Amino acid sequence: MNMKIKMIIAAAGVLVAVGSAQAQITLGTTYTGHYTSGADQLTVAYTVTEAADVYTYDYVISTAPTETLTSFTIGGQNDQVDTDTAAFLNYGKTVAGSDAITDDSIDFVWNANAKVTSDEVSFTSDLGPALYSFTLNDDGIEWQSPPPIAAPAAVPEASTIMAGALMLLPLGAGAFRVLRKERMA
Repeated sequence: MNMKIKMIIAAAGVLVAVGSAQAQITLGTTYTGHYTSGADQLTVAYTVTEAADVYTYDYVISTAPTETLTSFTIGGQNDQVDTDTAAFLNYGKTVAGSDAITDDSIDFVWNANAKVTSDEVSFTSDLGPALYSFTLNDDGIEWQSPPPIAAPAAVPEASTIMAGALMLLPLGAGAFRVLRKERMA
């Protein structure tokens, strides 16, 4: 097979691999995590959907045996969520005015006296999902991930990835020429 055809096939393979390596979350699918600490169990089910270029992040949280929820934080100082375009959609049974979207996290807060043991909260963002850590406090346990859950992340568009891959082609061709010259000498 002609060397030029081999290079074209190799370049096409690289572009396909780079272009398809970006998705981590399947939109519209509900993911459920079960976390256990002794006899206590926490369940976090989340769904990410997209409509008109806006992503909705929906979380359903429950404990068994029932424990009072006090706070749920996605991201934080060590695992920063891109919150530039985030906005609350459903506060659930949280305390009005206590929830916050900070520079690096999204925080939901419940009144411990309200005895909320399960809830559904959500927010929207222009940014697609990636996986981040979370912390959830109930009456007696501070739950921390792993595994991580979905939250907004700035993901490069496919055209940006393709442009980057195309910029690497001359370097690959130059390296190939050098190797070929060494083999001939």
